[in-house]
Amino acid sequence: MSNAIQKTEERSLAEYIPLGGHDKIKLTVKMVQQYIAIPTKSGKTCSERDAVRFIGLCVARRLSPLEGDCFLQGYDTVKGPAFELITAYQALIKRAEIHPRFDGLKAGVIVRENGRLENLTGDFYLIGEQELLGGWAHLKLKDVSIPMEERLNLKVFMKVNDNGDPMARWKVDPGGMIVKCAEASCLRRAFPTVCGGLFLRQEVEVMPEGEGLGALPILPAENLSKDNDDSNPDLSPETAKNPAAKSEITADSPQAQIQKLAEDNGCAFDAYQRWGEGSGNDTDAGSRSTWPEIPGELAKRFLRNKTMFVAGLKSAKEGK
Repeated sequence: MSNAIQKTEERSLAEYIPLGGHDKIKLTVKMVQQYIAIPTKSGKTCSERDAVRFIGLCVARRLSPLEGDCFLQGYDTVKGPAFELITAYQALIKRAEIHPRFDGLKAGVIVRENGRLENLTGDFYLIGEQELLGGWAHLKLKDVSIPMEERLNLKVFMKVNDNGDPMARWKVDPGGMIVKCAEASCLRRAFPTVCGGLFLRQEVEVMPEGEGLGALPILPAENLSKDNDDSNPDLSPETAKNPAAKSEITADSPQAQIQKLAEDNGCAFDAYQRWGEGSGNDTDAGSRSTWPEIPGELAKRFLRNKTMFVAGLKSAKEGK
């Protein structure tokens, strides 16, 4: 069976066809460690054991990390670095679309207005007039008369800091985030065989926000010139929000180069925002509005992994 993990000169090579795909892809431990795994905040990348486990899960679930279906998120714990497979939103939607029993998915937010609870379709609500309480999702199956329903409490899923304030995307788009969580939960219940065990970044409670911000792992030091060394990048909030404060954006800057690369492949900045945030490669992508706002260190990493960068953008564009 082509899905079996084979022994080759590069250990633990997996060759398989992802769900919904037509061409085989290959994954190796080295690829996972250098190009797919997101390092922890302290800079640790995954072990060979973590990489093999990730490859096995990708094969079993027929997920393609090369197309942005999933990624291996690292985070620091008191027992050392830990890594977890996180699924991209579009991977779950894609699985539903090709399932023969799928007959539609509808979702929205739960709000309180004048003391009454209302289910609104979509993630739009009137801030200041309506209080956001949660998210809902209804999924129809062709052979079942009663729709599958899910209702989630915002307070249970929202990530907050030590002061109790919403973090990252939960701060700027809580409606969109809770709707995604509701849809994902509903899809797992409806299709446990193809969606069971696949969780979004938004749903993983134990993953500290901001850890692994570097996303695309750092290449070995011997492969980097001294002038291009970003093994200890400054990804502080100030730098991330205002990269131009550290260096002027020029026509040959890393940001300009990835912009040209994206546009040459027919991808606009909104595709980058969806891919960056959905894959974990740039958790602040949704709050950026232009290419120059991407930190230079992050742009350099994308340039060193052009194939995966372009594949991710195209996948996000098609999933719009």
